[in-house]
Amino acid sequence: MARKTQYVVLCEDEVQYSFARRFLIGRGAHPRRFSARYSPRGRCSGEQWVRDHFAEEVAALRRYGGSGRSLVVLIDADTLERDQRIAELLERLRQEAMVDLHASERIGVFVPARNIETWIHHILNPGRADLDEKEDYSASRLPDGWRQKVENYAKERATKPKTAPDSFRHAARAYERIKP
Repeated sequence: MARKTQYVVLCEDEVQYSFARRFLIGRGAHPRRFSARYSPRGRCSGEQWVRDHFAEEVAALRRYGGSGRSLVVLIDADTLERDQRIAELLERLRQEAMVDLHASERIGVFVPARNIETWIHHILNPGRADLDEKEDYSASRLPDGWRQKVENYAKERATKPKTAPDSFRHAARAYERIKP
């Protein structure tokens, strides 16, 4: 199934797309089975762009109807709680007169708190216990090779350390819906 699944990644920016793609490749997804949908630079807020396109991508997945496609949604929590950000997305479905997500749908919603860089810093230093999900790590420069480290981390499939951010551990449940 991993080689046949097409992943549509709806996210805020190229960093989130790279993270999702490399993590899924590390877990067995085929490198050529990805479509990127992220905010054009300088046009609007990335999280706003994801909210604006969420219902459209869910509708496209539902029209497709096959089990060979998964929708991966990444949206930063920023200053909100994870559940608040998810509620905003579900409200978009209701505004479009669409039904909520079904447990059987291959849709994974991932909400890094505060931003994706928090997860990347965890992967680069998995034993680091002082990562704060309230701190904004987006301004910190990511080191060369971070993408490969994300892929290697995913390949290990080992039990993740207790130092993992709460939002990262929560993402494991969303991953079950879209895993290769």
